[in-house]
Amino acid sequence: MRFKASIRNINTFTRLTASLSSLGKDVWLQLNNEQLRFTVVPEQGSQVWAVLAIDSIFETYTIQSAVENNTINLRIPLAPLYRALRSAFTASSASIRLTKKDNIPLLSLTIITNNLTSTRPPTSITTTTLDPDNAPFTGGDAFTNNDSFGDPHPGFFPHDRETNITQEIPVIVLAAATVASIHEPQCPQPDVHIMLPSLLQLKAISERFTKLALSTSPSTNNRGRASDAPSSQSRLILSANAHGNWILSRWKEEKKG
Repeated sequence: MRFKASIRNINTFTRLTASLSSLGKDVWLQLNNEQLRFTVVPEQGSQVWAVLAIDSIFETYTIQSAVENNTINLRIPLAPLYRALRSAFTASSASIRLTKKDNIPLLSLTIITNNLTSTRPPTSITTTTLDPDNAPFTGGDAFTNNDSFGDPHPGFFPHDRETNITQEIPVIVLAAATVASIHEPQCPQPDVHIMLPSLLQLKAISERFTKLALSTSPSTNNRGRASDAPSSQSRLILSANAHGNWILSRWKEEKKG
């Protein structure tokens, strides 16, 4: 079993991981010759079944497995993955590969940064991130430095400082039989399709209505003072019609004396 890839778009990968982590603790990542499938199935709440093209995230991509279509199934803790990807924002290059240490499968993320400095030559850092929510790995988040910092004979002259940072995330390799019974839920064919505005526009509109509800429907706390919590009697109404009009309105239940 082998997987190695260089990351083309670290921002997209990081934002995708951040969105998934808000819905669940782990993601089932299925890798094969054709696509990347991200699946989050929490005990409660919304499920995610996302399929991405390989070149939307990775630039070079190598995968090998005994399973048909070179399929590899991984269960990955999202919080450590997000922290590792976030540290690669300013990296000049980043790569990821599946490896093993002490018989524990790991996703190894290596980033390379280049900075002009006059202090020390290249530095190499290796860290291992453990996640307590993923058996059989126990203990809190920990970072173990395996390599020394800096060169034993530093030269103090201006040069491009190249720093290699490797972060290792424990994962669980899922057998094909384990995931064979997991299927995307079948949804009925919709009667209508509603194309919503961009998420940024929706966010701006929602925030304005939230502020309006706070300013016009103050509630009181146990000390008799106005609280910032929105009133439970305020509702945001969404409506649309066949002419392409999409309407947001606020409804408030009037108290009857």
